[in-house]
Amino acid sequence: MYQGQGDKRSCLLELIDALHLTPEQVGFVGDDLPDLPAMCIAGLAVAVANAHPWVAEQAHWQTRHGGGMGAAREVCDLILHAQGKSDAERERWQ
Repeated sequence: MYQGQGDKRSCLLELIDALHLTPEQVGFVGDDLPDLPAMCIAGLAVAVANAHPWVAEQAHWQTRHGGGMGAAREVCDLILHAQGKSDAERERWQ
């Protein structure tokens, strides 16, 4: 986790390089204008429900919940479902 980053795109590119990934292999969740440059290179750009309208326009997907109100859980569930791991994860917690 990186906090206090002025240039989120540059920070994301550094992380991509360090993990030997491509931009298409990463997701980025944002809510405001400084998030747009990073969202534009991510393979999955997600806007939270209460994101600025310009951010929401650039997103591949938008959460139903706002930032700090369950949006991260929604994104995790989306990824688990896409990977076919939802049922196994649910069973793990029962």
